[in-house]
Amino acid sequence: MARRTVFLSSTNGMALPELISNDFTDFKDWIIEIRELEERNDAFVSNGTYQLMLQSDLHFSIDGIISQEIYDEVVYNYITGYCDYGPGKGNLALIGPMLKAAKFDTLIKEARALKFDTLTTLITLIEEGRSYLTGRPFSRSSFIESAIGFWYPSEQLILKLQLENSMSKLSTKSQELATELIAMIIEETHASEIIIDYELI
Repeated sequence: MARRTVFLSSTNGMALPELISNDFTDFKDWIIEIRELEERNDAFVSNGTYQLMLQSDLHFSIDGIISQEIYDEVVYNYITGYCDYGPGKGNLALIGPMLKAAKFDTLIKEARALKFDTLTTLITLIEEGRSYLTGRPFSRSSFIESAIGFWYPSEQLILKLQLENSMSKLSTKSQELATELIAMIIEETHASEIIIDYELI
């Protein structure tokens, strides 16, 4: 199946873990309602996330989750459900280009061949994602269809500089992609991260 890359940012400047904790009561109620409407169908809400919501109290903080798998599932449900078609729809905004994943494959290959290690690491986060909990690649399972990643504001500036410095050594297609990414970073750089959703289409 084909994939595309979607870039998002918080509409109020909060980092994603802060957003989730701030919205937790409504998010929890919504998750439980969705799961129960599906009559225990875990196609959208995994059992681990559902059990976490049932056991959590009003003082919940996402920082208290110690399992990367569960943490990543909560992040996935929040971005692709609660903020896509649920009560949190206005929390995240689409930014920059929506691009087919194949475009990034060429850029990653070229960055690796040129031994641009920092550029390779930052671009690879698009395909591998990154857990907010551990910094390791985002958890993959039959339940999770996206790889969620992010670039911190400092990483956005590094990525912009790396793309600008490598531009003359890239192919025309990669130059076009690099130009789009640079434009997005210039326009969108702010206090919170750029969220990357590498999703199935």
